[in-house]
Amino acid sequence: MKNRLFDRLKRPAGFLLVTIYFFSAVFIAGAMVLVFADQTNPVIAVCAYLFYALAATSLAYTTYTIVIYAPGLGKRARQWAKKVPVLDKLLQNYNFRTLFLATISTLLTIFVAVVHAWLGVQQKSIWYGALAAYYILLILLKATVLLSQKRNDVCVGKAQKQQKSYRNCGVFLLVLNVALSSAIAQMIFDGRAFVYPGWTVIAFALYAFVKITVAIVNVVRATRYDNPVVQAIRNVNLADAFVSVLALQTALLWSFGDGNVDVSLFNTLTGCAVSFGTVAIGIIMIVRSKKILEKKDGQI
Repeated sequence: MKNRLFDRLKRPAGFLLVTIYFFSAVFIAGAMVLVFADQTNPVIAVCAYLFYALAATSLAYTTYTIVIYAPGLGKRARQWAKKVPVLDKLLQNYNFRTLFLATISTLLTIFVAVVHAWLGVQQKSIWYGALAAYYILLILLKATVLLSQKRNDVCVGKAQKQQKSYRNCGVFLLVLNVALSSAIAQMIFDGRAFVYPGWTVIAFALYAFVKITVAIVNVVRATRYDNPVVQAIRNVNLADAFVSVLALQTALLWSFGDGNVDVSLFNTLTGCAVSFGTVAIGIIMIVRSKKILEKKDGQI
């Protein structure tokens, strides 16, 4: 009996697997809710620690099930995707995948820019106006890079055109930093912050962590591909991920900070780091493309 139970837990399936995922979601949600409960109440404190333990255990076990089933699911998903031309190209062609995802990201950024512009007008807020300007410039930058790839595909001297697009992207990043610096200045001097209600700040923390990690990995990975436009998109995504880290810090300080924390100092340090990081990416792109273009001109 014990061996049979162990075998089922070792590789759960069907109703048991669904039940495990359901209770994992319940325990994790309960733990998040209890984080904001009155911990001085003994009953709530006991329930909180119980849910923390159950959430940690169920999350670990859920992760285990995902690990053992992911290879098989991934293989079946790839076999199915090969039957759909667009999906097959997304899986097989890194350049196409990068450009496709960048297009989706640009469309989402348009929505974000509209929301911030509307808030800026409604609340007569320079803070939201500066953020809207930043996102509008980010949209223009991404759109310019994407259109340059499409235009360069039909041009003579494609490699040189792509390198110029890469250089122009670096210049645009410096312009983008002006709007970003304005938003950071408003945040520091007016005590503004990115605010996320309740437990959603935890979800955003996870999102920001994943975003910066993926951005760094993709920048490194893009260097393996001889496509300056793809590299430019990855660099822009990294600069945008820097802003997510800044947003995360301000949100955490706003939600969990107390009067003993110098919020302005932390925002100044992180804001300057984000601004300098964006400028550094832009300068590196300009210098690198300049060297490559001069080398190619010398070979002609």
